[in-house]
Amino acid sequence: HVGHVSVPLLLIAIMTFILISSSGTMALAVKYGYERNRKMCAILMLATAVFGASFVGMQAFEWTKLIMEGVRPWENPFGAPQFGSIFFMVTGFHGTHVTIGVIFLFIMARKAWRGDFDTGRRGFFTSQKSNYEAIEIMGLYWHFVDLVWVFIFAFFYLW
Repeated sequence: HVGHVSVPLLLIAIMTFILISSSGTMALAVKYGYERNRKMCAILMLATAVFGASFVGMQAFEWTKLIMEGVRPWENPFGAPQFGSIFFMVTGFHGTHVTIGVIFLFIMARKAWRGDFDTGRRGFFTSQKSNYEAIEIMGLYWHFVDLVWVFIFAFFYLW
């Protein structure tokens, strides 16, 4: 239940599993990046992006269900009126960060696939040769977004 609206906890559990799994694929992408295996690095970043996009799609489905039940940012017919604004703000802010991460994962995967990090091709995140650190920074961003979700999950769905 989210604000007394029945949203199957199974859906939320699947969303959480997907996001945590994406942390594993991102960690492997970083590993393969430092090993100079650019194809595996790119494939794993694409897998991470697909996981992230799936998460955002499921979040959109959850929001649609809540809105159809009457929970909106400005009202909550099932409880405290502040719940809707806090829930949509926090999950929306998180979803926005996941979406931004997905976009950058696609950009970084393309750059890894083309070998931009090996050749030092100029552009976003590739100003110098052997700059696989950019992939590690992307990984840190992604892991942080995942960690934030664990707290959101605990606060809104388990508490």
